[in-house]
Amino acid sequence: MGPHPSVAAIRLAVRRVLHDILEEAYAPTGCSPPSQS
Repeated sequence: MGPHPSVAAIRLAVRRVLHDILEEAYAPTGCSPPSQS
């Protein structure tokens, strides 16, 4: 049996949140191209 379907959704949400946090932390504002979302 594989993981629950909700696990994949949670992982996707966590990845998106971490990506946004890392982008804000490391990308200088105004210098990076606008993100797709």
